[in-house]
Amino acid sequence: MRLVAGMNGTWEAQGSRKGVLISLIIFATLLTFTGEANPSLWASTLPTSGWPMLQHDAGHTSSSAYPGPTTNLTRWVFGVPSAYQSSPVVASSGTIYVVASDRHLYALNPDGSLKWSRKLGEVGYTPAIGLDGTIYVPTVHRILAFTAAGVLKWNLQTAQNSGAALTVGPNGQIYSVNTGTVYSITPSGNVTWAANATCQASPVAVGPAGTLYCGGAAGNDLKGLVSAINSRGIVDWTFSTGAANPVHLSPAVGSTGVVYAASANGTVYALNSDGSLRWKNINPRRMNAPVAIGADGTIYAAGAKVVAIAPDGTLKWVQNCYYSPFSTSCLPFGAVSGIAVDSNGVIYLGEGASLGSSYLLALSPDGTFLWRYRIPQVGEGIESQPALANGTIYFATACSFCPVNGTEGHLYSLGRSPSESLFRVSQTGMLPNASWSVKLDGKNFVSNSSSVSFTIANGTHNWIAPTISTSLSTVRIIPRNGSGSLAVPQSTSLVISFVKQYLVEFRVFPSGGGSTTPPTGWFFLLQKVAISAMPRPGFAFAYWSTGSNSLRLDSASTSRATLLINGSGTVTATFDPEITISSGSGGSVLFLTPPPPLTVLPSTSSTIPVAYGSDVVLYAQSNPPYVFAGWLGVTPDKTRPASPQPRKSVRARQNQRSRRQPSNRRVGRGIRCSSRERRYF
Repeated sequence: MRLVAGMNGTWEAQGSRKGVLISLIIFATLLTFTGEANPSLWASTLPTSGWPMLQHDAGHTSSSAYPGPTTNLTRWVFGVPSAYQSSPVVASSGTIYVVASDRHLYALNPDGSLKWSRKLGEVGYTPAIGLDGTIYVPTVHRILAFTAAGVLKWNLQTAQNSGAALTVGPNGQIYSVNTGTVYSITPSGNVTWAANATCQASPVAVGPAGTLYCGGAAGNDLKGLVSAINSRGIVDWTFSTGAANPVHLSPAVGSTGVVYAASANGTVYALNSDGSLRWKNINPRRMNAPVAIGADGTIYAAGAKVVAIAPDGTLKWVQNCYYSPFSTSCLPFGAVSGIAVDSNGVIYLGEGASLGSSYLLALSPDGTFLWRYRIPQVGEGIESQPALANGTIYFATACSFCPVNGTEGHLYSLGRSPSESLFRVSQTGMLPNASWSVKLDGKNFVSNSSSVSFTIANGTHNWIAPTISTSLSTVRIIPRNGSGSLAVPQSTSLVISFVKQYLVEFRVFPSGGGSTTPPTGWFFLLQKVAISAMPRPGFAFAYWSTGSNSLRLDSASTSRATLLINGSGTVTATFDPEITISSGSGGSVLFLTPPPPLTVLPSTSSTIPVAYGSDVVLYAQSNPPYVFAGWLGVTPDKTRPASPQPRKSVRARQNQRSRRQPSNRRVGRGIRCSSRERRYF
């Protein structure tokens, strides 16, 4: 059986039906494998909402099908304890995903509240969202796949990644650039092929025919290259931009298959799908942002200036500076590192970090200034690509030149409506980089920085600041002002004062010897606490003791004392058992140990507190004509007899005898005291 070309571009089969079926299946499979799709099919698979990958789509046009924000009103700001390593991406559900240098993937709700975060284990880069909502995250040596709920689906080990983002093709295939190797990976995590190419940190762009394009450099002279890799993993062609002119940024591919790339010296190249030069536009300044393609086909490039080029290569306009209502002179652009274009042709530019202030700028389609947003922190800039979704622009910052803390970054969201207000919650008392949260109308907003900002509707809102647990079970952090209500826009800020509390445990020894106040509980740093010890009958207070230098007593020997809190610990009140010693009329009892010694005279008694567990030594001294007869009230198992034949009676007797005194009239007795006891002649 064979296939022959028919009329009007059709195919005709010659042979058996079975052969026709088999051949058609094979032919269809080849079409799928080689990716020979037409431009209309490629265009129909472009994202219709959200911003699912770096530069929006597989062609890296950086162009949204929806309008962006018309003002610089902030919706919310989400801070992390480190710079952002990636550009934000946005799912069709509105969830925003971004990777920070603390090696976490963050998922945020559209209102800026934290949905979840996952530890990556190593440095990560810009994620991409698959056709089924799976989030793919490249790290230095791996690609991780998470469900929309944050559950890890698979983990694929790769060659080292130098910072390139992932690209998801129109058919769901994932493409990763790892130090000269391009991987084609199925949505289930299986490698289809790996191709050696000159791609370095430049992610690939996918053309209408399924061809991959990437930038790079080769040789000691850093000759710039643009490479084309077909859907089978074979390099079809490379285009050289010349020595010392590398292509570090991702190319962009138009709907007609023309490839646009910007090189280090500021030249913008337009290449046909076969690798031939269509045109080039030379600009004397370096381009730091990747090329963007507007809905009308206009090509935008930006760096220290912004240029707009028509599809045929003619220069439409160039802006070396811009005029704003805040200045009478033309202001120069900062090092523009990010660019995005909305459906109305508005160009959004993100300036990188510098020693001064950095801005997000909005220009009209003809290049005139519309508005700008100043990054509040001097030295903090936009080091990534912005994302447009749902009338909002998202961009991540890094604090590269901050004078105080150079590791903090923020994710900004601009696009607030007039019926909403930007609300800012700041905190005091938290350690640097520690996580804290506030619940507003039941919605939890989490931050690792000094403040968190978000947009809320005007009206009355209730808030709660939860207690924060720490890694130590004996330390917690509580808000001094833990809850309340507020009216917006009359009130647009809230300051929560957090303070540490330390767990102090109060104990008594021996158990049952008494009680203490206050009970075990949480106390503030440097708090002075009045403490009291109350003995039970038969016990006397002995002293206070602490198990830590963090707890200081003004007096350890009085039952009432003041405790100064400098940390967690244990305070113990020790009680001594009381011993009542009584002597009969026929002699005295000598209390020898523990010291101090004491003599109990005939027919008298004395109550003495004795340290728990100590040995008590008593001597009975008879007066003539009496002799020692025994002890009364001594528990048998706690006595040691004075002679080999101890008396068996529990109650010792005192008997009057003759004046002749036996040799053993003085008897020493050693006992261990554990409760109130009596001793008799």
